[in-house]
Amino acid sequence: MKRQKVWRMQVHGNGAIYCWLSLPKDWNAARIAHEYRKILVALLNIEYITPTEGQEWLGIAQKMPKELRGILIDELKAGNCFSRIEIANWPHKGSIVVALPKRFQKSSRNYSPQTFWRDLNDPHYCTEEIAQTVEGIHIC
Repeated sequence: MKRQKVWRMQVHGNGAIYCWLSLPKDWNAARIAHEYRKILVALLNIEYITPTEGQEWLGIAQKMPKELRGILIDELKAGNCFSRIEIANWPHKGSIVVALPKRFQKSSRNYSPQTFWRDLNDPHYCTEEIAQTVEGIHIC
């Protein structure tokens, strides 16, 4: 399979946003599923991986608490995907944001006592969030 870059870094203030690129026109459903499986495998093995060029997004995911990574993994297994990951420095310096196109599964909303779900319905921000505060840093 020809290796193609599927993540793009966008500079945003002092940070970077890693966005899923629009899919190449020659990718069929099997190729897209293959790429999603690679992302899932990387997240499942995150403690043993050193991000390489083209995997910078994985370095951000490594900074996420295990509970939130577990939710992200469950969402991917259920067919959701993520379109963006960034160290947003909002609402606090060091905050990490992961954007998913579909709403969370109900099981993700009550994943652990350390995480909390909110229905936001903010057209400028997002529909809902699952977050965790670690050492004063809000991660969602």
